[in-house]
Amino acid sequence: MLSYKGYIGKVEFDSKAKIFYGKVVNTRDKITSQSDNAKQLEQEFRTSIDIYLRLDSVRKWEKSLKSPIQEDLCYASLRKDIGRLLLPRNLRTRV
Repeated sequence: MLSYKGYIGKVEFDSKAKIFYGKVVNTRDKITSQSDNAKQLEQEFRTSIDIYLRLDSVRKWEKSLKSPIQEDLCYASLRKDIGRLLLPRNLRTRV
């Protein structure tokens, strides 16, 4: 089990793919992470939670928006975060 900022993750190992999978179990949203080693999985788990919390705050902020310009800025930030997530970890840049 992994734990970070109140979120609890369950760890599984896929012996065929030789990959560890982490999944948050105490939320309705799907938050996952994966790595080929246990130590790295813990860091990926924390990164996934941090990004989830940032996206959640963006969603809440988005609900309070009143102008299309503000919405465009919100989506630009969101696209940047998602784009970073889709890259392999060694190619990601810190903001």
